[in-house]
Amino acid sequence: MADTGLDSINETIAQQAKEAREASERVYRAAREYASKGRGYAGEAGERVVRFVEDEPWLAVACAFVVGYAVAQIVKRMS
Repeated sequence: MADTGLDSINETIAQQAKEAREASERVYRAAREYASKGRGYAGEAGERVVRFVEDEPWLAVACAFVVGYAVAQIVKRMS
């Protein structure tokens, strides 16, 4: 009788462990897929920036100046 109870508990634990492994594998696959998509989006954004700088170099320099000035002002006010 006690063996039947222990067997049932062991089966339940084994089933739960199997389900946990399967769930973690699904999460891992989903995370890899999202990371891959993120790398794709980052690569596309980088390519767009390069094209923009090549097409409009003076505007890119002006944008960099404005962003740098804004960051400098924020840092100045924080300190």
